[in-house]
Amino acid sequence: MCYKLTMKNKIQAFTLLEALIVIAVFSILMTMALPGMQSILRNNEITSRNNDLVTALQYTRSESIKLSDRVVLCASTSAMTAAPICSTTANDWLDGWVVFHDTNNDAVFTPGTDNLLKQFPSIASNQLTLRPAVLRAGDPQTIVGYVSFAPPRGEPMDINGTNQSGIFVFCIPGDNTKIRGVMMHTSGRIYSSRDSDTLGAHITCNSGI
Repeated sequence: MCYKLTMKNKIQAFTLLEALIVIAVFSILMTMALPGMQSILRNNEITSRNNDLVTALQYTRSESIKLSDRVVLCASTSAMTAAPICSTTANDWLDGWVVFHDTNNDAVFTPGTDNLLKQFPSIASNQLTLRPAVLRAGDPQTIVGYVSFAPPRGEPMDINGTNQSGIFVFCIPGDNTKIRGVMMHTSGRIYSSRDSDTLGAHITCNSGI
């Protein structure tokens, strides 16, 4: 006698109530995780941009030493054009940077006279600010629209011979836990820091430095 075995598969679907519960739980979990994800993204953004500026400053200094002449890094709102214009304010550092061999020592890029060495695109972000600042409250501001490095050791020095040691500060406004600084020593040494004692207690994202 032969027996034929058959199996019935039961396919169970979510009920409407179960689906709503799953959606509600998922929404709660996403709401809890979102601030942490935003913090990670902000931290990555500010670290990446900080490293970009360190690279640009180090390149500018190395070219000055190599050429044994003044080389300038200036902020520019037209950095990626054929004839970029250097900014004269401290507000445009997010819009791009230009490195050039300043043959006539005026810290202004002159097409046909100065040699354009490198161009850096805008790093503008809705959640990021970048401004030059001083390490000690009350010190004169020597970094505005440009930084130049002079021979023979590649010291940061403006066209009037004033040392441009100081700091660039990256901020997410209202969040002092994300502050980053790119420091320039009088000798030309460049390094980054997030230590509040090193940056200076007067530098905060709330005050707009």
